[in-house]
Amino acid sequence: MGNFSTSCQKSATDGDDIPQWLSLLIVLSVSSSVFLGLAINCNPYLTSETGYADGGDMYSHQIEILYLKEILQSGATDFWFDEVTLGYPLFLAYSPFPCLVTSITMILTESFISPLLLFRWMYLAILSAMPWTWFVGLRKLGLTRLESSLVSLCVYSISSWRKFGLELEAFQYYGLFTQTYGMAIFPMAVGFLYEYIIYGLGSRNTTVLLVVLNFTAHAFFGIYLGIVTGVTLVVELFNNPLPLAKKLRSPSISRACSVHFITVALLSWWIIPVLANYEYMGGLPWKRDSENGYKAEFVLRKLFSGESFDHGRKFPFITVGVVAGLACVCFTWRKSDRNTLYYCAKRRMILSWLGVLFCATFLLFLGRTFSGPFFDLIPFHEEIEATRYLNGIHFCGLLLMGVSFSCFLRFFCATLCRVSKGFFKCRVVLIATMLVITPVFLSSRLQKINNLLSVTEIQDLPESLNELKSHPSDARILAKKVLGTGDPLTLALLPHYSRKPGILTYSRGYHDSLSLYYLEVFQFSLETIPWSPDLLRLYNIRFLATSGIALPPHFLKACQLRHLAFVGDIEVFVRTFQENYGYFEFVHVPGAVVGDLKGMRKAVSISTQLFTKRAVFAVNPLSAFNNPSFKIVVSNKNSGGNLLSFLAAEEFEIKWFVTNRQVKEKAFLEDAKFGLHPGGVSSRVMQEEVGRNFYKAYVHVVDRAWSENFYKTEHLLLKVTYHPYWKCVFQSLADATDSTRDWLEVPVHHVTPNLMSVVLPPGKHHVICQYKNPIYQKVGFILFLVIYITLFLKEVKFFFCFF
Repeated sequence: MGNFSTSCQKSATDGDDIPQWLSLLIVLSVSSSVFLGLAINCNPYLTSETGYADGGDMYSHQIEILYLKEILQSGATDFWFDEVTLGYPLFLAYSPFPCLVTSITMILTESFISPLLLFRWMYLAILSAMPWTWFVGLRKLGLTRLESSLVSLCVYSISSWRKFGLELEAFQYYGLFTQTYGMAIFPMAVGFLYEYIIYGLGSRNTTVLLVVLNFTAHAFFGIYLGIVTGVTLVVELFNNPLPLAKKLRSPSISRACSVHFITVALLSWWIIPVLANYEYMGGLPWKRDSENGYKAEFVLRKLFSGESFDHGRKFPFITVGVVAGLACVCFTWRKSDRNTLYYCAKRRMILSWLGVLFCATFLLFLGRTFSGPFFDLIPFHEEIEATRYLNGIHFCGLLLMGVSFSCFLRFFCATLCRVSKGFFKCRVVLIATMLVITPVFLSSRLQKINNLLSVTEIQDLPESLNELKSHPSDARILAKKVLGTGDPLTLALLPHYSRKPGILTYSRGYHDSLSLYYLEVFQFSLETIPWSPDLLRLYNIRFLATSGIALPPHFLKACQLRHLAFVGDIEVFVRTFQENYGYFEFVHVPGAVVGDLKGMRKAVSISTQLFTKRAVFAVNPLSAFNNPSFKIVVSNKNSGGNLLSFLAAEEFEIKWFVTNRQVKEKAFLEDAKFGLHPGGVSSRVMQEEVGRNFYKAYVHVVDRAWSENFYKTEHLLLKVTYHPYWKCVFQSLADATDSTRDWLEVPVHHVTPNLMSVVLPPGKHHVICQYKNPIYQKVGFILFLVIYITLFLKEVKFFFCFF
């Protein structure tokens, strides 16, 4: 592909634009400022081999990548992450590309570079590449070299009150590691997509490659790219002078559909399993302002006060540029104006597109607060935090700033030229101005960059964990905010180095399981939850990590907890072996819970008290099973009303049934407990073994405990997050010497709160439960890699034809 700048752009704007060498120099300077800021301050971020990059989710991402590296090195192809919550399947992660590529690179370079150091270098490489990807993307979009250079110059300079958008503070405060990848690739994907859809220029395959890369870098940006495509088509059709019938047959529509269809086909190995198991994603247990969206007046106040782009800055120059850019967009209707900014029809198109996209993103940022139930009607938006669209606000804002600052600089240079009566050439003044502004501005940012990229050294942590690590129990360790140990560093590193799986994660969203809610509502109060000691057993928690919090003595006594060790300022308690339990346990399943998996949260939380009698309930069991004596039915309160009221309502109605007769909650629980007691469980777990993605046990199912009735036989409970991809096989120990013995597969059942159980015949058995990604997903991933690499090698020439 040749030079993508159209003749219209050349004739209208090249005389006012900066030369190509200057734009490249500016972008190179911005890109180098990241390493320069760290180098001149001797920041250990560049050299430490054992330090962890600081920032919220950053710790968990590093641990997850190290975990993935171990799995890949072992040759395994089934990916289950057991170190947070009660475990979750890694394919549900909404950002597979950054973690997978980083872990593979760690394996290839492990012999000569520390994995943690490599992680930070790769992260710095993405940050340093961001000015380039933005410049390339905006040039493809149709912005001038001056506008694109100004945007690249300020790409590290945004600071908002929320610290969740395109800002270094967000990467430091929340550790938005994968979001960095998304924001680096997104502008290029937008630029190539816009040019291909509107004008049919460029290569479709190149566009598809970038869209796929953008989606796998961070799913939100893939979803947002779909919004961008919709806005692009609307603006193109609106500006098209043809009749409506011909507009609807526009090649732009077919080009957009072809790109996204091929993208979905390439990503089917990921998208199909996600959609097929959509109900098992944890989503958003609570929806506050961050999830529902903020009120319009609040957002506007933050915007015009400078809090959205220039938080903590004395002069909100980016905000000024954004507001001025909006004013520029509002004048795009002046078709008769011969000003170079508006004269070209393609310029009017891009500015109209930018204005519409900003408005659409603003409304999406308001979320459910503005759109109500309609927000959830947008594909995949039911579980999206509206705050994510702050990234879109920042993207549009930087483009608007680039447009307005470009106008100002060209006006300033033209005025100076006019005042000097031609002594100063306009373009020479513009070049000189940019040569002065760039180093002055970047030098003021170096210290800020250095302060926001730091590491935490943990040389003493592994040694101080020896006592915890050597403890014979493989049970889970609980760290939580109410215990003073809910900080991201503790939640990520404590389980990893102690080799005791962590019970909680501090993040939530698509990648979490349904288990998260039940773990979050866990309280350390016998007054509120008298059955708390039994919940420790239900979740196989044997260790509690506290810091600065004194647990009530009566709680410690009731839970049989004693001091085990100090890890820095963290005190670890362990539950004595008087309570003997593990990952496997035999239980009663006297009833069932039926309804929406998220809607039943309250009912399931209430039902956990039945575990005092070693009882759990089946979740949405097959109708082929026997009719349960105890049944909880959860339904939407407005299911009988109109569609909007049904969508708007998040309240569910709980009905309690005993032998098909509706009763009160209290009566239901009393009847369910009647006749059940811990000693009533006859079958026993004799031994168990825990691996990365498997759990093994030797069990004895006594004859009197077995029944053909699903609700009267004893179930073997596995205290791990349920997912349909779990498989369970068993082998009778009586046939252990038989060379022809077979492993028999048994169905895995979903039980409360979000665990799994199996039913075994009488006798002694060797049981193996293992998470397995389906064959079609593995084959699909291999085909995806082959096709993607082939297309990349074929289209690589387009990545070098930027100018």
